[in-house]
Amino acid sequence: MPGTMIGTVWHPVRIHPAEGDERRYKGRCRYYCDKYCQRRATRCGGSAHCEYYEEISQNDSTVLTVSKKPFADVKEIDMSDIIVPTHFSKPPKEKIHALRDYWVENDGQLDQPIIVSCQGDKYVLEDKYLRYYVAKELNQSKIYARCGKKGCDKEEKLFRKEGTRVKVFDKMGAITKVELEYVTVTFDDGETKRYRLITAVANKTLVLMK
Repeated sequence: MPGTMIGTVWHPVRIHPAEGDERRYKGRCRYYCDKYCQRRATRCGGSAHCEYYEEISQNDSTVLTVSKKPFADVKEIDMSDIIVPTHFSKPPKEKIHALRDYWVENDGQLDQPIIVSCQGDKYVLEDKYLRYYVAKELNQSKIYARCGKKGCDKEEKLFRKEGTRVKVFDKMGAITKVELEYVTVTFDDGETKRYRLITAVANKTLVLMK
């Protein structure tokens, strides 16, 4: 309808307050954005009894209103913009040490991007918590990410192994180098080419040999 505002609630939504509390409006909560709680990484269940409710003033300039938009391929995002759901548990020490060693040996690069979804003005971590955890340990302010859900990179994992046989149009070859965003293919005729992995898999430039 003309004149209708779409998106974040623009008027106070009245919720019955918890006993002894002043009246709360979820639209005034610091963590509320478009029906989503950025603090709990889930849909807002109401402000009346929420332990994380934190009211903001209309003049609070720290509150962000610009929603994150899904992006294609791999993009570097701010660690501070990522919400980590509580269901993730600390990775095994051996995996943490192995990834830290990889980071040192590869000039400060992780082996894979994390996977996030967009919720309000934040990103929610969906998969690859180990990479996030190590980046956090290393005090990184940014990390490479891609949009999607858990398991969305299932096919790409097959291309992230050196020696994997592939076909590019009518040429046969093998993966000889794997990077964060790229893979290098050495063809049977000796030619070598580098491909942006997610794009090449999506448009079927790279095909697994059966």
